[in-house]
Amino acid sequence: MEKVTSTEHKMTESTYKCGHCGIDARMFIVCEGEHTITDNDSDGDVWFKDLYQLLLCPSCNSINAIKTSYDHETAPIDWEGNYDDVVVEYLFPSIKSGNFKNLPSRVEKSYAEAIKLKKLEPRASVVSSRKLLEAICDDKKASENDRENIQVKINNLAEKEKFPTLLRDAAHSIRLLGNKGAHEPDAEVSVDDAETLLALCDAIIVYVYEAPQLVQRIQERLKNSKREA
Repeated sequence: MEKVTSTEHKMTESTYKCGHCGIDARMFIVCEGEHTITDNDSDGDVWFKDLYQLLLCPSCNSINAIKTSYDHETAPIDWEGNYDDVVVEYLFPSIKSGNFKNLPSRVEKSYAEAIKLKKLEPRASVVSSRKLLEAICDDKKASENDRENIQVKINNLAEKEKFPTLLRDAAHSIRLLGNKGAHEPDAEVSVDDAETLLALCDAIIVYVYEAPQLVQRIQERLKNSKREA
């Protein structure tokens, strides 16, 4: 019988989000390499560095490829060469979900659960997407009674013009498939179903939370540019 051996890998100091199973965790460093550019006219004081790493997820045993970028202006946080305010880019697989900031805590919690479970437990993931949708409805005061039926809450938001027609239909799709996952044990729920609901959740989050902030930011910029002119 052949002897099975395993390779010992160093672990990352920081946690990263696995693009396969969605877990946030320290990962095994399979291999890494640096690419550095130095300004020859600055006596080495000006430099830019990209660190490329292949990371092995401890949960699903899948490979993630990331690039961490920092430069001479990035502040070191310890004596081991670690830096603060670095820019991390997920090269493979591409992380499209989970990058939203300043979400209400209940919305963020359900969203994180849906992402984490989408490949491990797709049925539980679609239920979490439904919980996320209800959290958005409650945050936006869809009804004076939080115990109101979620179908009514969605329609109320549409009537209040918080949801356009397309997103209302998307919300009902999340509700219906979430209901199947929660109440129909024999119903098939696939990874593709879970990922599709998350994509719909992304669209709703962008419309409800992200877009208003972006519009406000650009309007303020335009207002300031008029003053300068």
